[in-house]
Amino acid sequence: MKKQIHEPYNKLKGFLREKELTYLDVGNTLNISITAVANKINGISDFYVEEIKILQDKYGIELSIFF
Repeated sequence: MKKQIHEPYNKLKGFLREKELTYLDVGNTLNISITAVANKINGISDFYVEEIKILQDKYGIELSIFF
């Protein structure tokens, strides 16, 4: 198992559930795999600033969810 580099984005998980969005939806939006999305959300890797901006624009995600 890979080591986490930050805490999981639990607020982001809740947002996705509330909006009925899947990791596949996020992956398609960011043009990355479901595994890459899961790694980012679960703290294995980081979101790039550009990815956060794309998610904000597409889904209206608050920036505070990432910090």
